Amino acid sequence: MKTIITTLAILTTATMASAEFKASTEYAVEADTFALGLDYHKDLYAFDVSIGGDWTAPLGNGVAFVGTEIGAGYNVSESVRLYTKVSFDSSFDYTEAVVGAEYTF
Repeated sequence: MKTIITTLAILTTATMASAEFKASTEYAVEADTFALGLDYHKDLYAFDVSIGGDWTAPLGNGVAFVGTEIGAGYNVSESVRLYTKVSFDSSFDYTEAVVGAEYTF
């Protein structure tokens, strides 16, 4: 159910003309586990917002919802972006807030 809610939230906030979806997958060799992610990003003038979901897939054990995160950023200039992300676990309980800066050169 949580996976469905997160997926619907990502899809319903998207306008297909300007939607940017990013999917990712990783394989942890020692843990023998796949990590899957789906994120939606939308630019609003100098701001951007994002929502994403994360899943894990241990081999032979199916797929499990790990959590979700909501983020926002502001482009200070063409090369500097300030951002924040708030993460929630699989029960949608708050787990972490992150603030940061990205530099493009």
